[in-house]
Amino acid sequence: MPNNSAYVASKHGVIGLTKTASEDHVADGVRVNAVCPGYTMTPLNGTAEDWERDMWMVKRDVPQQRWGHPEEVAQSVLFLCGGRSTYISGTSLLVDGGMTER
Repeated sequence: MPNNSAYVASKHGVIGLTKTASEDHVADGVRVNAVCPGYTMTPLNGTAEDWERDMWMVKRDVPQQRWGHPEEVAQSVLFLCGGRSTYISGTSLLVDGGMTER
Protein backbone atom coordinates (compact mmCIF):
# COMPACT_ATOMS: atom_id res chain seq x y z
CA MET A 1 0.00 0.00 0.00
CA PRO A 2 2.05 2.98 -1.18
CA ASN A 3 1.79 6.19 0.86
CA ASN A 4 0.05 4.39 3.74
CA SER A 5 2.99 3.65 6.04
CA ALA A 6 1.21 4.73 9.25
CA TYR A 7 -1.84 2.61 8.40
CA VAL A 8 0.27 -0.43 7.53
CA ALA A 9 2.40 0.01 10.66
CA SER A 10 -0.74 0.08 12.82
CA LYS A 11 -1.96 -3.17 11.27
CA HIS A 12 1.38 -4.85 11.94
CA GLY A 13 1.13 -3.58 15.51
CA VAL A 14 -2.23 -5.33 15.92
CA ILE A 15 -0.72 -8.59 14.67
CA GLY A 16 2.22 -8.28 17.07
CA LEU A 17 -0.08 -7.43 19.97
CA THR A 18 -2.25 -10.45 19.14
CA LYS A 19 0.73 -12.79 19.27
CA THR A 20 2.17 -11.41 22.51
CA ALA A 21 -1.22 -11.14 24.26
CA SER A 22 -1.87 -14.75 23.33
CA GLU A 23 1.38 -15.82 24.98
CA ASP A 24 0.75 -13.60 28.00
CA HIS A 25 -2.68 -15.10 28.71
CA VAL A 26 -2.33 -18.74 27.69
CA ALA A 27 -1.95 -19.81 31.34
CA ASP A 28 -5.28 -18.13 32.09
CA GLY A 29 -7.04 -20.23 29.45
CA VAL A 30 -7.63 -17.16 27.29
CA ARG A 31 -7.21 -17.37 23.52
CA VAL A 32 -6.35 -14.18 21.64
CA ASN A 33 -6.80 -13.89 17.88
CA ALA A 34 -7.25 -11.10 15.36
CA VAL A 35 -9.68 -10.91 12.46
CA CYS A 36 -8.32 -8.95 9.50
CA PRO A 37 -11.10 -8.04 7.08
CA GLY A 38 -10.56 -6.70 3.59
CA TYR A 39 -12.98 -4.58 1.57
CA THR A 40 -16.27 -5.01 3.40
CA MET A 41 -19.68 -3.46 2.67
CA THR A 42 -20.08 -1.36 5.81
CA PRO A 43 -21.07 2.26 6.42
CA LEU A 44 -17.38 3.00 7.01
CA ASN A 45 -16.87 2.21 3.32
CA GLY A 46 -19.85 4.26 2.17
CA THR A 47 -23.20 3.37 0.67
CA ALA A 48 -24.31 0.99 -2.05
CA GLU A 49 -23.66 3.78 -4.54
CA ASP A 50 -20.08 4.15 -3.28
CA TRP A 51 -19.53 0.39 -3.38
CA GLU A 52 -20.64 0.27 -7.01
CA ARG A 53 -18.43 3.25 -7.88
CA ASP A 54 -15.40 1.62 -6.23
CA MET A 55 -15.97 -1.83 -7.73
CA TRP A 56 -13.07 -1.25 -10.15
CA MET A 57 -10.73 -1.13 -7.13
CA VAL A 58 -12.18 -4.30 -5.62
CA LYS A 59 -11.85 -6.15 -8.93
CA ARG A 60 -8.25 -4.97 -9.17
CA ASP A 61 -7.27 -5.97 -5.61
CA VAL A 62 -9.47 -8.91 -4.58
CA PRO A 63 -9.08 -12.29 -6.30
CA GLN A 64 -12.73 -13.15 -5.52
CA GLN A 65 -13.70 -10.01 -7.46
CA ARG A 66 -16.30 -8.80 -4.96
CA TRP A 67 -16.88 -6.89 -1.75
CA GLY A 68 -17.05 -8.87 1.47
CA HIS A 69 -20.24 -8.92 3.49
CA PRO A 70 -20.31 -8.05 7.21
CA GLU A 71 -21.92 -11.43 7.89
CA GLU A 72 -18.83 -13.16 6.47
CA VAL A 73 -16.60 -11.31 8.91
CA ALA A 74 -19.03 -12.06 11.75
CA GLN A 75 -19.00 -15.79 10.92
CA SER A 76 -15.22 -15.77 11.18
CA VAL A 77 -15.42 -14.13 14.61
CA LEU A 78 -18.02 -16.67 15.73
CA PHE A 79 -15.76 -19.50 14.55
CA LEU A 80 -12.84 -18.17 16.58
CA CYS A 81 -15.06 -17.77 19.66
CA GLY A 82 -16.57 -21.22 19.37
CA GLY A 83 -15.64 -24.74 20.33
CA ARG A 84 -14.21 -25.67 16.94
CA SER A 85 -11.23 -23.34 17.35
CA THR A 86 -10.03 -24.24 20.84
CA TYR A 87 -6.48 -24.94 19.61
CA ILE A 88 -6.17 -21.64 17.74
CA SER A 89 -4.52 -18.72 19.53
CA GLY A 90 -2.16 -15.95 18.51
CA THR A 91 -3.24 -16.01 14.89
CA SER A 92 -4.51 -13.38 12.50
CA LEU A 93 -7.38 -14.63 10.36
CA LEU A 94 -7.58 -12.98 6.95
CA VAL A 95 -11.15 -12.44 5.78
CA ASP A 96 -10.36 -10.61 2.58
CA GLY A 97 -11.28 -12.67 -0.47
CA GLY A 98 -7.63 -13.62 -0.97
CA MET A 99 -6.44 -10.02 -1.28
CA THR A 100 -3.39 -10.21 0.99
CA GLU A 101 -2.34 -13.61 -0.27
CA ARG A 102 -1.41 -12.22 -3.69
